[in-house]
Formats: sequence, C-alpha cells, structure tokens
Amino acid sequence: YLEFDALNDLDISSVKVYAASAGIRRIAVNNFDGTLVGRSAFLNLQAGENIVELNVSVPKGTGYRMEQVGQVDELLATVNGFSFPIDVPEVLTITGSNDGLYRIQVPETLFWIWIC
Repeated sequence: YLEFDALNDLDISSVKVYAASAGIRRIAVNNFDGTLVGRSAFLNLQAGENIVELNVSVPKGTGYRMEQVGQVDELLATVNGFSFPIDVPEVLTITGSNDGLYRIQVPETLFWIWIC
C-alpha cells in the first residue's frame, strides 16, 4: 500500500500499477480508520504495466491508504532513489508505504503515477 495525505479535495481517476501476474485484483482507498473512500475497484490486470480506472473522490485529509485488498505480493514496486515524504504541491503528499510487501522491479512506486 501507499499512505498519503490529500492536501485538498482530489479526484483520482486512474493509476499505473504493475502486476506480478495476470488476474483480478481489488484496489481500494481507505481513510485513517480503514473506512473505504468511495468504492473499491475490481480490476482484470495483465502481467506487467497497467493503467487502471479508479474514479475515487478523496476529501482533504490525512492518513489515507491506497492498497490492494486480498492477495499479497501481486503488485510490484520500488522505492529506490527517493525517500518519503514525496510531495506533489497543493495536491498530495505520499507519506510512506509497506515496501517490504512488494518486490523490487520497476522505476515507479506502486500507484506512483496518479492521474488526478
């Protein structure tokens, strides 16, 4: 997962993810207490790079988490070359991740390229 703060209300229309293998994945955005924000998306991913539609509205706030629900070790990420926090001015701050859960593979972090 990635933990982030929404500096203003934002709409996350899609994200780029990397799947270790093809299959159905459920991706969700939860708030600080684990409550689902908007809806979760069940996605049929191909192995490798995927741009997936989320269409989630996130109110301004802290402690959000974007994560795959269910299966583990199925999405790939790297945290090489930078450290948290990662700031996107006036939009969001990515504050951390569970990088131990994901395999090192690609130059972007899990859910790194967000289309807001």
